Amino acid sequence: MSDFIPPEKPTADVTPLHPAAQPRDPGPVPGYPNLRPRPPWKPGECGHPNPGGRRRRLTEAFITDFQTIWETEGLAAILRVARSDPPTFVKVAASLLPKDINLKATLDVDATTFATNFRQAVELLGNELPSSRRMKVIDVDDTDHH
Repeated sequence: MSDFIPPEKPTADVTPLHPAAQPRDPGPVPGYPNLRPRPPWKPGECGHPNPGGRRRRLTEAFITDFQTIWETEGLAAILRVARSDPPTFVKVAASLLPKDINLKATLDVDATTFATNFRQAVELLGNELPSSRRMKVIDVDDTDHH
């Protein structure tokens, strides 16, 4: 160990080990003298230029304004667009529909039961099938096969 005690403040002839970082001028982009690239973001900042929540606030404001108009205009606005600008009306209607529909259905239908129910419905409604569309019925005598 030495008896050397450093001074409180360094003198002018002392070079610091780690010079203080100076903000550097990024300089012009080659070929574009007036264009300067953005310096990289500071530590702890994200690279996204928009402050947090701007899009959410804009969306909320738009929805609120839309709701206000909807409450006052409602069906009249839809009718006005349908009459004055049918392509826009159809485009908006199509955008509101789901893009994919996943239907799962199982049918357990007996043909005889369906035909019987159909005949009963026709009789109840008082409708008759045209003669060319009447079902052919084959009567079978099943008494000989026992």
